[in-house]
Amino acid sequence: MTEILWIKHPVDSRLNGTRQHVSKGTAQNRIEGGEAVLVPCKTFQERLAAHQRELDEQNKNKPPLYPPRGWVLARTTLTSPAGDLQERVSLVSHDGFGTRMVHGSSASARAAGCPEALCVEFDALRAGEMTPQQLEAMREAAAERAQRQRQQMEADAKNPINNPRAVLARMGYVTGDEVK
Repeated sequence: MTEILWIKHPVDSRLNGTRQHVSKGTAQNRIEGGEAVLVPCKTFQERLAAHQRELDEQNKNKPPLYPPRGWVLARTTLTSPAGDLQERVSLVSHDGFGTRMVHGSSASARAAGCPEALCVEFDALRAGEMTPQQLEAMREAAAERAQRQRQQMEADAKNPINNPRAVLARMGYVTGDEVK
């Protein structure tokens, strides 16, 4: 089988500009008659790349199948056989393939790559030292500290004393017009 591109279809002009798989003999006759041109065979890499581009285009607006890799502090309420309610705190990790690992200790979570701040929160909750409200206040304070640090770093970057070229220019090693 050979693929041809119709230029001047003998029966149906609506097929002009379309591709069709035909036998080699038919392809040779249509090409010699000026009705079609031969479409070169693609290598398997070209076919796979084209197919992947089509799939990417179809899936670009779809949400991912699995949640992104991350860590969550989970609180679970369990009922004992006697009817008592018990609260269990655990660290849960999700990888990109939907696998979920529950860690009952901060040591195993740290070994698996859990962020240190989350392990500290986990240990505090596990020990009963912190209520959920205190935990939220701690998170807000940490976010404010991080914002202040970012602002300080931006201010430091703008300070000319932190610009090594400006310091060298003041010392006479570099001319002033080279400093930007």
